[in-house]
Amino acid sequence: MRKFNRINRIRKRLTSTFRKNLPEIQAASIDRPENVKCVLLIRPNHRLGNQLLVTPLLQEATTIFPNAKIDLFLKGNAGINIFKNFKSVDRILRLPKKHFKEFTHYFTSFWCLKNREYDVVINVSLGSSSGKLATHHARSKIKLSNEDLTNTIKEKYPDAKHMAKSGVYRLRAALKGDIEGLDKKPIPNLSLALTDDELKKANDIIKQKVGDTQKIISIFTHATGEKKLSKEWWHAFYYRLKKEFPDYEILEILPIENISSIDFKAPSYYGKDIRMISAVVQQTDLFVGTDSGIMHLADSTKTPCIGLFSISRPQVYAPYSKGSFAFDVQNATIDDLLHQAKGSLSY
Repeated sequence: MRKFNRINRIRKRLTSTFRKNLPEIQAASIDRPENVKCVLLIRPNHRLGNQLLVTPLLQEATTIFPNAKIDLFLKGNAGINIFKNFKSVDRILRLPKKHFKEFTHYFTSFWCLKNREYDVVINVSLGSSSGKLATHHARSKIKLSNEDLTNTIKEKYPDAKHMAKSGVYRLRAALKGDIEGLDKKPIPNLSLALTDDELKKANDIIKQKVGDTQKIISIFTHATGEKKLSKEWWHAFYYRLKKEFPDYEILEILPIENISSIDFKAPSYYGKDIRMISAVVQQTDLFVGTDSGIMHLADSTKTPCIGLFSISRPQVYAPYSKGSFAFDVQNATIDDLLHQAKGSLSY
């Protein structure tokens, strides 16, 4: 393991050095969107949340380029399930999660970029060496990047720093003229394009867990590293939640580690299928959880999502669907959270 860690550090230094020597992507314009037939979106990060944050740009690109097939350049296997129901997606090119364990696969993924000429390439990554390398190697006359967000874009769109929105704004800025008032339309929400069958199965699961109750609040108590909140905080929040919302059942969504920061005091759902987790959350009235991939998964549903932030940047990762928001646990109280939760439940 230490050997691979050392090799990975060397790999990162090499790609970072190579990246710095690549030419900067120049601003480009798109004149005839209807003529665009092939688009590439680049986001080589294996984390669930980071790939979910690509779905608004995918939806926007599908709207702007209705005649185009869209390829995705990702990392790891999460994208297979995330994007499976988006009909505009043609190919998913994947970097392996473990570069040096699958060295051949790593280089093959980059080589595949040369097999197709794209009309438009959009690099969603910011500061990613792999993202910039992929953008450089892809064959296209029009290349857009989140790294070249101009001051004009940032001034025009105050929320342009958000990871899900920045690529959309960059694409809109590249269009010549306003397409059917597109510039005034809201940014698409995160989405998994859940099917009716998935939602029906999730409804059956909910009935098994909490019965026929019509009011449910789902919570996710796990997080990694410094994002993790203490058991004491979660126990205090859980008991206050039950007191303030006595008509609601509480359903805990469990992480892959199958652990609970409230010691399994509430009915819980454990599953490894991200689509089913999302479908289960959509059957509830409100989701409250720490900043994580599961939080973004919840934000991809029609259920209002409250993301609990302690160290990461809400302006980059906050949930933003209707009734959703980021809550700063460092500078606000549980009372404040419960008060705002009542507002979200009114949506």
